[in-house]
Amino acid sequence: MLRQKSLIEPGGAGGTFITYTYGTPGRVEISPDPAFIPAGQLTVNIEITALAGGNSTITPVATGATGQTATVNTYAATLNINGATYRLGNQTYRTDPYVWTLTNLSQSLNVTFTSSDTNVVVVTPSAVIAAGINYVYFRIDSRGTGSAYIYSTAPGFTPDSALVIVSSPILDVCCNANRLTTTGPSSFSVSVRDSLNGTYPRQTPLVVNYVSRDTTIARLTVAQVTIPAGG
Repeated sequence: MLRQKSLIEPGGAGGTFITYTYGTPGRVEISPDPAFIPAGQLTVNIEITALAGGNSTITPVATGATGQTATVNTYAATLNINGATYRLGNQTYRTDPYVWTLTNLSQSLNVTFTSSDTNVVVVTPSAVIAAGINYVYFRIDSRGTGSAYIYSTAPGFTPDSALVIVSSPILDVCCNANRLTTTGPSSFSVSVRDSLNGTYPRQTPLVVNYVSRDTTIARLTVAQVTIPAGG
């Protein structure tokens, strides 16, 4: 975290050295320490680095100047997956999961993802949280029915995990309708859902065959459709 320390009046002959006192030592660190403001100038850039979660006051100390105390809040370096549990039908995928940190990052962070059982679910191997933001999306793909955990890890950060439950896919035809014998053809749609009726894209195309139980009442003009990959 880059900050600027200022004097009300320009530094005197020989310049001004600034040191710091901390309300709670070990929470933050300032560099350089001491900082030096050259003669005739008002400011110097300093860098504040969080060392541990919590908060601390910081008071600059300089000869002939009164330091103004500031409070700095720091957070533990923790990765957080946005959901505790994800559900999928087999052979479908999700791109809405994301991993996030408590604050925007000053530099990019490479996050690694793993699965406890790749026969059930696979996950994006890695993704980068860019500098200036605090999250990145990743993808999970089902491979078979069952449950498995996915994990997110990064150097210096506490990892996180989420449960993925994969069920046998269900075909859902939409929608029930009442028609007169003089009514023209009607359109229906078919989708793949999980056990809780969640709908997610297919990894591969799926051919679906329609059958009428009584062709004297209703006949099909299209007997076969294909749900495309990603549909």
